[in-house]
Amino acid sequence: MITKDIRELRNNLSQYIDQYRGKKVYISKYNKLIGEIKFYTHKEKEKIMLAMAKEMLKNDNVQFNLFS
Repeated sequence: MITKDIRELRNNLSQYIDQYRGKKVYISKYNKLIGEIKFYTHKEKEKIMLAMAKEMLKNDNVQFNLFS
């Protein structure tokens, strides 16, 4: 398990994106878990972007039909 303090994560985010690609990093503040972030691999990123684009198109069509 990879845990980083929120201040450390904020200061080193660019470095961590490359270092922890494909892994989850748990975020803590004052030694309490407050969240998690996943740095996607390039393949996962493409898949997520496609899914987001499809969802945006679907939502756009719904809005378009409402105004017709």
